[in-house]
Amino acid sequence: MNSTPELLELSGRARIRAMVHPRQRVGLIEAGKILGKSYPQLHRRIQQGKLSLRIRKDEFGQMFVTVDDLAAYLYPDEQSSQSHLPSSPSVSPKRPGRPRKTVTGDGQKGGGR
Repeated sequence: MNSTPELLELSGRARIRAMVHPRQRVGLIEAGKILGKSYPQLHRRIQQGKLSLRIRKDEFGQMFVTVDDLAAYLYPDEQSSQSHLPSSPSVSPKRPGRPRKTVTGDGQKGGGR
């Protein structure tokens, strides 16, 4: 990460963009450093679906975060003129399972005999 005096004058999304300039995306290790989390903590939250930060994969399967997504995650209050899509948290869909068997009032399992 760059540490220049100009960086201290910036705030919000502009500061995040200046930290990683000229890159447009960062890996999970560097994203974790910016978020104040270690890579294992960040990866665990991604696997559990508890992180609303949009994680993408490149053509080789490596996970990364765009700088704009990272800045929007850290500073959601600021309106971005570049973002024309509403940001929605990435929630992993629940896997369907077998339906539960119903139990009748006398304690017997319902169903046909």
